[in-house]
Amino acid sequence: MEIERLADGSQTAAEITRSVGSMAEHLGLRRPSYQQVRALVCEHRARPRYPSTADVLLDVAFRVRPPEAIVTHLGGISTPVRRK
Repeated sequence: MEIERLADGSQTAAEITRSVGSMAEHLGLRRPSYQQVRALVCEHRARPRYPSTADVLLDVAFRVRPPEAIVTHLGGISTPVRRK
């Protein structure tokens, strides 16, 4: 979803609304309301972010995490990472 992709960056909800709105018009769709985009952005940013398998493998390679972290991650019990 485009809103989620843009919400991962440092753009504000207003900037995301303008970007998604112009894209919607280009596709012949109605522009989403600011309130709806803001709600989706806030919901996405509130979700915990989990590391990718590549992130875990790099952390193990650079000895930031123990080797058991790979098994833990693949087992689906990884801990969320902090958002910047």
